[in-house]
Amino acid sequence: MLTVRDGADDVESGYRRILLAIDGSDSSRQAGTYAFDLAAAYDATVYGIHIVETRFGSSDPIRRMLEQQGEESIQDARVQAARASVELVPTEREGDPAREILDFAAKQDIDLIVLGTHGRAGFDRVVMGSVASDVIREAKQAVLTVRVKSSE
Repeated sequence: MLTVRDGADDVESGYRRILLAIDGSDSSRQAGTYAFDLAAAYDATVYGIHIVETRFGSSDPIRRMLEQQGEESIQDARVQAARASVELVPTEREGDPAREILDFAAKQDIDLIVLGTHGRAGFDRVVMGSVASDVIREAKQAVLTVRVKSSE
């Protein structure tokens, strides 16, 4: 816990509630490492969120694949949390990923949002969008983004 001296009063600050966006990507797993390390240092709880985009219908094979990927990603996050001796509270949502992350963070009084970024630029970013950019732009909380370095 970080303690800041403010005159005669001690003001404690730190991360007590961390939101980790989980999507199964390398950057998401790397972001998990940061989230769980911070949680261990601050004795914080990590809320893991996986979002299935609603643009896929309930019987769409892609949606079923994304739901399965979400279950596997949450299980991976559970393993990471256990290794760090940190509590993980998983949740699955459906909708626009950035909007769901922001809504959850507001409703759960999250102190820090941690998410991976794919590092897309130019045309790819315009076509694919950027959840990280939207979250950074609109979040009321601190945001930590983690980008996996390319092996090229």
